[in-house]
Amino acid sequence: MLARSTALQGTVLVLAVVLVYANSVGNSWHYDDRHAIVENPHIRSLSQVPSLLTDASLFSRDANKAMFRPLLLTSFALNYAWSQGEVYSYRLVNIAVHAGVALAVWQVLAALGMGWAASLGGGLLMALHPVATEPVNYISARSESLAALFALACAALHLRAAGSRAARALSVLCFGLGLLCKESTAVVPLLLVAADWARRRPWRACRAAYTPYAAALALYMVAEGSFLHRAVAGEPVRSMAVQLGTQTKATVHYLTLLAMPTNLNVHHPFEAAAWGAAVAAAGLLLISLAWLARAAARSHRGLSLAMLWVALPLAPTALVPLNVLVNDHRPYLSLVGVALAAVLLARGQRPAVCRAGAACLVCLAALTATRNTEWLSPHTLWTACVREAPHPVDAVAHVHLGNAAKARGAFAEAVEYYEAALEIVPGHVLARHNLGTAYQGLGNHDRAMAIFAALLEDEPELGEARYNLARSQQAQGQYLRAIGNYLRVPDSNYNYHAALNNAGTAYEQAGAVDSAAHWYGEALALRPEAPDPRRNLSRLLRGLPDRAQVLIESGRAAQLAGLCRVLARVAPADPNPGYYLSVAHLLQGDVARAVDTAAALVRVHPRFEAGYLHLANALESAGRYAEAVEAYDRQAATLPYGELADEARKRRAALVARLAGSEEAAGAAGGP
Repeated sequence: MLARSTALQGTVLVLAVVLVYANSVGNSWHYDDRHAIVENPHIRSLSQVPSLLTDASLFSRDANKAMFRPLLLTSFALNYAWSQGEVYSYRLVNIAVHAGVALAVWQVLAALGMGWAASLGGGLLMALHPVATEPVNYISARSESLAALFALACAALHLRAAGSRAARALSVLCFGLGLLCKESTAVVPLLLVAADWARRRPWRACRAAYTPYAAALALYMVAEGSFLHRAVAGEPVRSMAVQLGTQTKATVHYLTLLAMPTNLNVHHPFEAAAWGAAVAAAGLLLISLAWLARAAARSHRGLSLAMLWVALPLAPTALVPLNVLVNDHRPYLSLVGVALAAVLLARGQRPAVCRAGAACLVCLAALTATRNTEWLSPHTLWTACVREAPHPVDAVAHVHLGNAAKARGAFAEAVEYYEAALEIVPGHVLARHNLGTAYQGLGNHDRAMAIFAALLEDEPELGEARYNLARSQQAQGQYLRAIGNYLRVPDSNYNYHAALNNAGTAYEQAGAVDSAAHWYGEALALRPEAPDPRRNLSRLLRGLPDRAQVLIESGRAAQLAGLCRVLARVAPADPNPGYYLSVAHLLQGDVARAVDTAAALVRVHPRFEAGYLHLANALESAGRYAEAVEAYDRQAATLPYGELADEARKRRAALVARLAGSEEAAGAAGGP
């Protein structure tokens, strides 16, 4: 009976998540998804998964966005193996992870002795609260929900371990896996200590259990110490005083969202606090929290635990300065504290209070379903951002609305959005750059070049601007200028391989086909899966016979030789470059090199149709007649039927006859 009841409660939780997020399955990619998933080449093969465990630069297409979250990337790699670039599988996994989190909250509350009804209610609060919409709808925010899943599994196993070594080992394993999803999992040992304190477990009885967690955390800190040092002390984006003051304001913001989740926004217009105000606000908040915690501890340790479950998950982002000041997904794990507080306050209350709680859950579900629709596309998301934010809204929303318009081909509309962003922040780098790309879409390359050139004067290392300047120059027929800018794109830029490929197309348009082949080969070596350089190189190889014929007839054997040398190097699997290189050497009178090239050709490609026939011809030209006869025989043996075999036999017979005639003539000349 108990097992049936447990299964029913779990089913209710999963169904609640599925129903409330059913309208989110068709939503699109958003925000950082492009560089971290859609255009990240490092997740496109499961064979790269071991590398994810050691190389933080594989987190994104851009190496400068490095983060050590290998388990998160592994989940993306598995999604890519499932549906490649189709977003539906990623979204289904996000929904499944959130359902797992709701189940884990239910189990944690049950382990804390909340009873089945209260535990189920807390799990439903986690399942239905609108703060979870960002971790579910924003694929890159899976780091938050996946880390929370392992953190809660760790806590549930710890609370139920009761001396079981297997449960303890699994709990520590979940903690380690959570760290591999997101750095904020580091607070979990503190949550475990708080839970044991709330359960009034003696310190001596449980302190030994904390040792493996501390060891796992120490190992992680050793691995990630350089990143944390750089973020906090080495190259912080703001001073610690300003950071603490700013995150004090952020804490109030998060508490407001947890209590009244009606102002969710993908980009809140949130500013850093001034230094003096920062210190004062941080001190005031800390004093207030300490007083509340002390008061709650005296009356009810459970409420103190709930407060700690709200506050501690926010501590990492309060202490580590990040570029983005606030995000709706950061208080996701703090929802556990809200759920615990809610069930503690509701326990023992009248049925009317419980009915009101159920009504609140229905309202939360409605808010969540509504918020899902705003994540439908970048256009709907950033339109909601502008609508819900105070005015005037900052430039970021207008830039993203411009990006959405550009993605659907509405370039004139995109120009309006980017210009609106520049009215708010005249020097906004991304708005300036994307304005240039919008003019490219409109075909106004002169205007685009002016924008990119001005931007590069201010930001000379901006690879994207240099790449797009070169694209416009190429479109205007300024091939040499375009090549120069393509080759100045930094090799750390995501478009570096595309820049090399485009340098090749510009060289080809300028008539330097050998240089074009070289850069196609360089681009392909850098990114073997890239279709454009492969397609361009294949086109050159397919057209080589006709191009060779034109060059031969126009007496440009040296140019043919240069082209074939490059093609033979970048496409060694194709025999034609070696064949025409040998032909070019013959036409230039370099017979020895022609023979060597032909011999190398048949050695690497013994089944090449005209290989031995051409080698025999080169050997004849070199006066090496016996070897030529042998090559003619190899040609006939390799392809015994057809025109080439007949030609080989015909030439062999003529050579043998000529040699025999020469011997007879020599004999007659030397007679008595």
